[in-house]
Amino acid sequence: MKSVRDYKGKIEYKDGSVYEGHLKEGVPVGVGRKIMPDKSYYEGDFDQGEMTGKGKLVHSDGTVQEGEWKNGKLEGEGKEIHPDGEEYTGQYKDGVKHGKGIWKKEGNEYDGDFVNGKHEGTGTYIWKDGQKYTGSWKDGMENGLGKLCLKNGWVYEGDFLNRKRDGTGKLTMYFSYSNKRLGTEERSLKEVGKITRETGS
Repeated sequence: MKSVRDYKGKIEYKDGSVYEGHLKEGVPVGVGRKIMPDKSYYEGDFDQGEMTGKGKLVHSDGTVQEGEWKNGKLEGEGKEIHPDGEEYTGQYKDGVKHGKGIWKKEGNEYDGDFVNGKHEGTGTYIWKDGQKYTGSWKDGMENGLGKLCLKNGWVYEGDFLNRKRDGTGKLTMYFSYSNKRLGTEERSLKEVGKITRETGS
C-alpha cells in the first residue's frame, strides 16, 4: 500500500532550480523532472534528492546524456550526443568515460577501452580517410604494440610511442598497376626510417 508520505509535488529551490515529480517525505524519490537555473533539465529516477537510476540530462548547449546515474553523475552504461555530432556510447565511472565504449566524430570512430575519459588500453581507431589503427593506447594516443593500415594499402606493425612509429616494427608495402596488385615487400623500421601516419584527421 502506498504511504501517505509518498506523493507527487513541486519543489522550488533557492538557486532557481525547480523539481516536479514523486516525493517521499518532501524529498525527490522516484520519477521526476528537474530544471536547472541554466535551463538544462533532467528527466528520470531520483533517490534521496539525487539523480540516481535511469534518466536523461539535456544540457543548455544541447548536449544530451542518457543512461544509468548515481548521485548526479553517469555510472555504468550510458551515452552522450553533442550538437557538433560527437557521440559516445559505452561505460562511465563517476561521470567520466571509463571502460568499454564507442566514440564517433566527423567520420572518425574509436572502438575500445577508455580510462578517465581518454583512449587507454586496447582499441581500434578508423579515420574518415580510411586509415585504421588497432592496438595499444595510453593517455589518448597510440602507445605500445599496434597495427596501422595506411590509405595507400601499406601496413605497419610494431611499436608506437605517442602516435609515432618507434622501436621495432615491420612495414609491408603493396605494389599495383591499373588497380591490379603486383606484389608485396616487407622492410624493418630501421630500413625505412620512422613512418608517420598520412595526413588526415
